[in-house]
Amino acid sequence: TAGKRPKGCGGESTSLTTKSSTMKELSKEKLMDCADKYFDALTSSMVGIVKNYQDQGKNLREVAVAQAVQMEFASVANTAGEAALEKEGVTQDEFKAAIEKNHSDPE
Repeated sequence: TAGKRPKGCGGESTSLTTKSSTMKELSKEKLMDCADKYFDALTSSMVGIVKNYQDQGKNLREVAVAQAVQMEFASVANTAGEAALEKEGVTQDEFKAAIEKNHSDPE
């Protein structure tokens, strides 16, 4: 059949190739600093969500409320973490690559 090939099946570069060629490598120190800020952002998001539910007088021990908290956190966690990394000039892909590279380092 004649027609265009779907993306990734021809001579054009795929997003993976593009990402790997433009990604910067993070030092261990930069990785640790970014990890601190990333997890601080996640913690801050969770604290804000929990506080909001508490301010509404909801019992966090109730299964339905706990599930609602988890769902809300899941919907904002990625954005919060990514925003914290962006402030450091690091992409989520660079952060993940640095974690994978250093995951077995005991330091």
